[in-house]
Amino acid sequence: MEAATNIGAASVSPEPGDITICLYCGAKLKFDTQLKQVPLSVDEFEKLDPETREQFRKISRLIRTPVFRDRLKLPPLTV
Repeated sequence: MEAATNIGAASVSPEPGDITICLYCGAKLKFDTQLKQVPLSVDEFEKLDPETREQFRKISRLIRTPVFRDRLKLPPLTV
């Protein structure tokens, strides 16, 4: 899936370097120069401020829970 939604404001578009999280699998991503979503490296993740890192971790864990996946009618993750 290749789509992005801004929760805060409908008129804001992503820019290269912006970070996001996949609501399908919980992966940490960033937008490249062509605005494609690519994995955020471990080094890039560690450079984020501590509060942002913790929020990413919490959201990623939530996305992987069966309750969240059932609510959004997503198939179970296969690991």
